[in-house]
Amino acid sequence: MKEESACIVPTPHGDFFCFYTQIGLTRLYFPGQRGDCRALRSSAVTCPFDPKKFRRDLNAYLRGKKIAFSCPLDIAGTPFQKIVWKTISRIPYGNTWSYREIAETAGLAGAFRAIGNACGKNPVPLLIPCHRVVRSDGSPGGFSGGVSWKRALIRIEGLSLPLLK
Repeated sequence: MKEESACIVPTPHGDFFCFYTQIGLTRLYFPGQRGDCRALRSSAVTCPFDPKKFRRDLNAYLRGKKIAFSCPLDIAGTPFQKIVWKTISRIPYGNTWSYREIAETAGLAGAFRAIGNACGKNPVPLLIPCHRVVRSDGSPGGFSGGVSWKRALIRIEGLSLPLLK
């Protein structure tokens, strides 16, 4: 198992928790997720990205600025999940795709439910923007960071969905 370390990224919306190896970011938790991770101790793992830049980028994003997060990733997943996450990473800021569109784009016709499960297992929401994946009727669906965060992120990106009014 790779050695992992953690850092706290404070924002006006609460503390995000980042976990990383020397290769890249492994997990990102939203405020209130997984309890309080402050008890985790940082180890000697060198952070492979600039935490101050990540904090600036995250706070700018949460204020509505279009940001392309640039930190390296070191995420674990099945080959299927990685195909889905790579496809989701192609969704532009301020746009949404349905589970059906993800399936068609990834060449996974009919795998809507499995795509939803892969979204739920996304270890780095925001960097792999699963909040931009919606149901065919335009309603938000679920989100690993919580539906209230999904709604907030969709609004931040200037989108309006049927259940957000």
